[in-house]
Amino acid sequence: MFIYKIVRAIQNWIFSKRGWVLGDNVTISIHGVKRIGGGKIYCANNVCINTYSLLIASSDIHIGENSTLAYRTLLTTNANPNAPYNKLCKIYPPLHKEIWIGDNVWVGAGAVILPGCRIGNNCVIAAGAVVCNDLPDNVMVAGVPAKIKKSLDFGN
Repeated sequence: MFIYKIVRAIQNWIFSKRGWVLGDNVTISIHGVKRIGGGKIYCANNVCINTYSLLIASSDIHIGENSTLAYRTLLTTNANPNAPYNKLCKIYPPLHKEIWIGDNVWVGAGAVILPGCRIGNNCVIAAGAVVCNDLPDNVMVAGVPAKIKKSLDFGN
């Protein structure tokens, strides 16, 4: 256990030197988590990012407390059809927008969160879902594009 804590401390120090801002008890898989781009990634306390996740941060990404990104998740803050040479740029100009993920969010395996999305607190994003719009608090979404499948009631 002691060696595990030392390894995690060194790993988190390395991540902090590479544009990550980490809260307490953040777990980032050492197997294939990648960050691309010049934006910062802010992880609040108790965040878990699993294997083969890809975070493309041309703008900042904010991940709230107690949130988990499952295997092979993709968060991207930019969309660009290869400007300036592609004619599609006239219709779809390059886009760079932050992503905000609330507290207590579970992003399922293979899910994708696109630029500018704000995910509310206490949300579940099903495996393989593609989120391209903001989500309110306390919902479960699934599908491509992601649609609300049910409200989550925590009996408060």
